[in-house]
Formats: sequence, C-alpha cells, structure tokens
Amino acid sequence: MFIKSKFSRRVASFFYASAITVGIFISVNELHFFQNTYNFIVFGLATLFIYLIELFTSFENKSRKIQINLNLQDEVNELSEVFHKIILPILLYISILGFSYFNITSASIYIILILTLFSFYVLILNTKLFLEYQVKEEHKTHYIYDIIKFLIFFLAINTFANLYKFTEANILIFATGSFLLSFMIMYLMIIRIKQISKTSIFRAITFSAVIGFCFLILNMLSRFNPLQISLVLIFLFYISTAIIHHSIRGSLTKEVVLEYALVTTMLLTIAFFGI
Repeated sequence: MFIKSKFSRRVASFFYASAITVGIFISVNELHFFQNTYNFIVFGLATLFIYLIELFTSFENKSRKIQINLNLQDEVNELSEVFHKIILPILLYISILGFSYFNITSASIYIILILTLFSFYVLILNTKLFLEYQVKEEHKTHYIYDIIKFLIFFLAINTFANLYKFTEANILIFATGSFLLSFMIMYLMIIRIKQISKTSIFRAITFSAVIGFCFLILNMLSRFNPLQISLVLIFLFYISTAIIHHSIRGSLTKEVVLEYALVTTMLLTIAFFGI
C-alpha cells in the first residue's frame, strides 16, 4: 500500500511538473515568435493555475496531523510554508518567463527547461509529503528550496541584464534590483538555518552590495553579454552564501577565504579575457 501510494505520488508530481514546463514553453513561444500577447497571457495564467490547483488538491487531502492555524509558535510555521510553497514558486515562474523570452533561441533554454521540470517535480513532491505528514521523506527533498533560490537569482539577473540591453531604462534601477534580490535570497537562507544575527545580516548586505556593483560594472562594459554576466554573478552569489554559511558555522578560516578568493580571481580573469 505504501509503495503504491509512493509511486502514484511521484507520478502525479511529474505530471504536474511536466504540464507546467510545457505551459511555460508554449506561452513564451506565443509571445516571442508570434507576438500574440493574448495567448501568452492565457497560457501563462493556465500554467500558473496548474500549480495552484495542485496545491489546492494536496491541501484537500492533507493529513489531520497538519494543523494550519496561523499560530507561528506551533510545529508548523505557516508564514514560512506559504512563502516557500507559494511565493517562491511564483517568483521562479516569473523568472523563467523572463529568461525564456530573451533566450528562446539559445541552447541554454533547454538546460533551464530541464531544471524547471526537475525543480517543480521535487517542489510538488515536497509539498505533498509535507501535507501528508511524511516527515522523513519530506526532509529529504528540502534541498529543492536552495536550488530554486539559486535558479531564481540566475534567471532574474539574466532578465535584468537583457532588459537593460534592449530598453533605455536607467542601469541603476537594475543594479538596485540585483542588490535587493541578492539580499532577499541570502536573508531567506539565513532564516532557513535559524542563525539570524546582526553580523550575518551585515555580511548579507555587504555581499549583496558587491553583487549589485558588479552587475553595474559588467553591464557598462559592452563586451559582456547577459548570459556571461549572469554566470559570473551566480558564481559570486554562491561564493557569498558559502562564506556566510562558513562564518555562521564557525568554519571560516584564512585558508577557506584564500581558496574562495583564488577561485573567484580565476573566474573573473576567464570572464574578462577568456570568454
């Protein structure tokens, strides 16, 4: 009985994730190739509703052990769950639409679509496990939230860079957006490991400011395209979160800092002179 329900849960999760991925691809194609705004909106909303319907269905079949009562002091932190299971996926969805529109003819779009399929599959599976009170199995899929945060950052930065390239908007708007996006995700990661402190928040602000400044500089240097910019910044973002994590865990040594500095220098050298 357990094996059967486990198999059906995974099949249902894959079905919904596939429908969302295909819906995203169709909606972006309608807008990019056919300039059909109406079909883009229809397919876009339909795709979003697929995820919301899946959430509603899972909620309707939730275990009695899961009590949704808005009491932040009990076992279930409703605010965190709403953000990670509703807000975060919507942000991911919007970021994918932005990236797909500007990169629909690039080979990179297929990599992103595969990551989209995987992300929504594990996310939907995690939600089902949470609502069915399958605690051990659910914890095994918690990693998906960090993957989604990194994916949102990469896709959003790429979209910002493309918007700046194809519009006349002020670069400071997108640089500020990069700073705010970086800080928001870093702050969520700090909350996730339950290690909020003035020091960790200060580090998050500092690293986010560096990322925003790098976004500004790389975009002002016309030799870099949006994909190169987003690749450099996602690496810097990863380094930043790694250092914050090390500092919180008390494992941030001079050797670790030197190692990250050397790798970062190598990457930036390749980006400036090798790509």
